Order: sequence, then structure tokens, then C-alpha cells
Amino acid sequence: MPDNRKGTRVQVAGGHYIVIPKVAKHPAEMYKFSGLLTLQPASDHVYKGLGWLPARKSYLAAVDTSPYPGLDWYIQSALDNDVLGAITMSPITSFTAQTWYRLREKVYFEDITVEQAVTQMQEECDKELADLLETL
Repeated sequence: MPDNRKGTRVQVAGGHYIVIPKVAKHPAEMYKFSGLLTLQPASDHVYKGLGWLPARKSYLAAVDTSPYPGLDWYIQSALDNDVLGAITMSPITSFTAQTWYRLREKVYFEDITVEQAVTQMQEECDKELADLLETL
């Protein structure tokens, strides 16, 4: 870490987005619904039902973290930081995910070992990224 960044508290957040296609039959209603999803009751249902947290500091400041040990540290880091950034996406994110799912299944069914899966995943992802970078 560079000296000028020493002691800097960094937090990164990502999220899911509500998309209203141009061809939607009821865009005004969907816009209203998307606003509803940001309110406390809907956020409570999502958090209690799925464990997902909205990216709203006011909600995070009041959320009960006791169901998830260690979550209080994460919440505090989201509320008290020097830099709040966004998740940087890899150009091969979807390829990486699909490779992980495929190889994970092979491990589950004992077709390959964990070590073989890790090695194969690294090799496949390295090749995919190299191939992609050659096209740029």
C-alpha cells in the first residue's frame, strides 16, 4: 500500500438493479413499484427472507445484525469509511462463474478432485482472459 493511502478505510458495494425495458407495458407502475422496494417494510422482508441488505445507510444503521455473526463489522465498515467504491467487474466474470459451476458439479459427483478443479479453473480462466485481451 502506498504511504499516502496508509490507514485509509475502504468499502466496496455492489447491488442488483431494477430494469424497466423500453417495451414494458406498464413502466409508470413499475417505477412506482421500484420505489416501494426501497422502503423499510420491503427491505425488512428481503433481509429477513433472503439475507440481502439494501444499499441504504439509514437502513444499515438500524438493521439487527444478530442473526449473522460478524455482520456488525461489515455494516460498520459500510457506514464508517473514507472511500466507498463500486465492485470492479472482470471482463470474464460470467465465464468464471460458469466454469466454477461446471467444475463444482464434477467435484460433487467425485469425477475430479478439488485440487484438479482448482487447477483446471485457473487454466481455463487464464486462457479465456488471454484470448479476450488479444481481441482488444
